[in-house]
Amino acid sequence: MDLKIIVTIVIPLILLCAILAMGYVKAPPDFAFIISGLSKSGRVLIGRAGLKIQRWQHRAGSTPASGTKF
Repeated sequence: MDLKIIVTIVIPLILLCAILAMGYVKAPPDFAFIISGLSKSGRVLIGRAGLKIQRWQHRAGSTPASGTKF
């Protein structure tokens, strides 16, 4: 394989997968994650998984018993 193909296709693909993996969040069934940032209304994840975009979106979570956690 040509080195130019590796540099232009494989390395950006690996970087994209790493960025998506860093933004993966999973909320337990009794915990709510609120993902806010890019849109006016935030997304609420309760007992499921989702993606957040690093640097543009933020995550806050809370449980009924312990209050708000950041």
